[in-house]
Amino acid sequence: MKRVCLFFVCWLLFSSFFSFSQTIRGRVIDINRSPIMSAQIVLSQHDSIIDSAFTDDEGLFRLNYKQHNNFEILTYYSGYKTNKQTMLNASGDIKIQDIVLAEDTLNLEEVTVISRSSSNYGDRVLLFPNLNDVKTSQNVLDLFQKSNLPGLSVNMVSKTLSINGRTDIIYRINGINASQEEVTALNPNQIDRIEYERIPANIRDIKNAGVINVILKRDTGTSLSTEATSAVSTGFMNGNLNLTSGFSNSYFSFNYGANWRNYNEWTSEENESFLHLGNPETFSKTTNPSLFGYLQQNMNLGYTYIKDKNTFNLRFLNNIYTSHEDYNIDIDNLSKDSYFNRNIHSKTKLYIPSLDFYYILNIDDKQKIEMNLNGALSTSDHNRNTLDCRPKASVDSIKSNINGNSKSIAYEILYTNKGGRFSYNVGVKSSYTILHNESKSSKERDDINRLDIYPYASIGSKFHFLNFTLGAGLKVLNNKSGDLSRTYYSSMNNLSLFSRFKDISLQYVFRYLPNYPQMNYMTDITQQQDPYMYIAGNPHLETSNLLLNNLELSYQQKYFNALLSFYSSHEYSPIRDIVSYQEGKYISRFENIDKEELYGTSFYVFFPSILNMFKIRLESGVNYYKTSFNEQRKKKLTNFYYSAYLEYFKNNFSLYAGWRKPSKSLSGEFVTQGENNSYVTAAYRIKNLLFGLSLYYPFCSGAESKVNRESEIYRNNRTVTIKDNAYMLVLGFVCNINWGKSPLGVQKNLNNLNQSSPIKY
Repeated sequence: MKRVCLFFVCWLLFSSFFSFSQTIRGRVIDINRSPIMSAQIVLSQHDSIIDSAFTDDEGLFRLNYKQHNNFEILTYYSGYKTNKQTMLNASGDIKIQDIVLAEDTLNLEEVTVISRSSSNYGDRVLLFPNLNDVKTSQNVLDLFQKSNLPGLSVNMVSKTLSINGRTDIIYRINGINASQEEVTALNPNQIDRIEYERIPANIRDIKNAGVINVILKRDTGTSLSTEATSAVSTGFMNGNLNLTSGFSNSYFSFNYGANWRNYNEWTSEENESFLHLGNPETFSKTTNPSLFGYLQQNMNLGYTYIKDKNTFNLRFLNNIYTSHEDYNIDIDNLSKDSYFNRNIHSKTKLYIPSLDFYYILNIDDKQKIEMNLNGALSTSDHNRNTLDCRPKASVDSIKSNINGNSKSIAYEILYTNKGGRFSYNVGVKSSYTILHNESKSSKERDDINRLDIYPYASIGSKFHFLNFTLGAGLKVLNNKSGDLSRTYYSSMNNLSLFSRFKDISLQYVFRYLPNYPQMNYMTDITQQQDPYMYIAGNPHLETSNLLLNNLELSYQQKYFNALLSFYSSHEYSPIRDIVSYQEGKYISRFENIDKEELYGTSFYVFFPSILNMFKIRLESGVNYYKTSFNEQRKKKLTNFYYSAYLEYFKNNFSLYAGWRKPSKSLSGEFVTQGENNSYVTAAYRIKNLLFGLSLYYPFCSGAESKVNRESEIYRNNRTVTIKDNAYMLVLGFVCNINWGKSPLGVQKNLNNLNQSSPIKY
């Protein structure tokens, strides 16, 4: 670690030594004088690249050069004609006139465009989807599958995304905070580019796994898109309806999405051991093919008004979730040579409406103020009934009914200044949440109030070939549960260094941040799971502290991309689910343990176009996990993983397949193995219609996952299989209709959607 730090200090000093160059500043706009974000600016001399940059969200850019030379300035942006300007005998710091780009009226349907699909730009990758990918993608998830986004995994069955195994991703559409469902409901034809951050470098986002910002085309017009997928012989259906329309200075959007599952072949194999002193017991549990299903619905309305220097955005979001489970389990008590049957029936209902308001004031070309206000409600109802039927004995029943509701309000104010050699921002965000849980079965009640205040600031600049960003913030959190009130203070810091030379780039990101206990971890309510196991909260949890280091070397050409990553994490006093034995009861609750460590490396390679017909993506890596519960108790795990993706594309037809080896991870007492992920899909487009045929989980028994839990007093090994998913044939249909033109969407950076919900077990 000391060598790494020394290397980057020397790197910074070396870069600063060569940083005393002159600058060229300017702005890129369209014919309507609207700024163009992420346009590529290239400063060249005799066909050699001197410097390059991308415009920011205000269309501004800055280039470095040595004076008294002749240069050409080339400006590129998808869908616009290339702009070329000549500078003779340039000297000193120069501010050039606005570069106006004109739309390229070439009909892309009639030509094949082969270009670099993505560019590495410091803290993010800009991906411009090519025509073949757009034409043959049934939805945005398909488009993500086909694209050059290292570390991003797509599960087409669960319709979820993950970055390096984590699902806490920030989603944005035109910079406006959005849900995953809103992003996946988009029409791929609307997308101009995808801004992808697999390692967030901004102080506002460093706690998350990554950022996916989908930028729509500048003239989306009125758009109506529908998508439907359905399995032939399994209870599996997805549907989306997305309508956007704009006129004058107003822009409207409506989205409805639904995911329905109804499985009949849900099974599990489980071995469970209770190792209490003097009387250990071991159970073998076999779940017969059982019922499991859910219905998730999202209905969202949005309105945006843009005029002069003011932008106003209002969104009303609704998330509705219901699920049911009906398990029939044969249980053998291997210690006592006895058996019995257990039936578990549970239902869950969850509803989260929220209202999100956003306003931006552009003071001038360099300064702006952003404000975000969000209010949300949440209600949940969880009912679980467990029946144990023993031969020649009475029926034992355990009921658990938990009702919960929460109210929250959050705001954020951000000032940004991008003038001068340095750019900086200063902001503050705060939230207040009230969480109430009540157990009808035990008559327990719990109320938790949480106040969160977070002031932060960051500064960034470019020294010749080195970009850096430095950020710091102070997190103040007050949590009150019953008569117990606690206040936590923690700092959040990050450093990002980025350098690029031609096709090679190097990036280092350091992050130091706290992990606060979730509100439902701190409840006083205790819930009985079965005759032995109880689930309880812990209002005495402490904050953990996490140190993250990422070093990445990337190589990018037109027909080949590669990424080599090295990373490590150290978490002190992490909060983990631990089993203890108290007063004749096994209690599972979250507690602070000593330390967790992770060391890993990964390699990614992507061939976007082989013989103009094939696309190949390979990814592999190895992770080493180490958990220290205390000085005497430690656990270790080494995991090797890999994945492969192959695609054949021609005109309006695409055939692609993917497979990922299930990876293992260690967290506290748990060793988790994720689902196997395999699929084969064929898609064909006829004008505005797209037809798809997919086969999920071929050559396996279905979706399978494993969880092993081991402590000194309790062990549980469980394998869950959804046999309904094996060789699941899925039909897909997409219809897109577009007409007219609409105004440009707003670029929003503040994201304060409600993240709290009532307790769920």
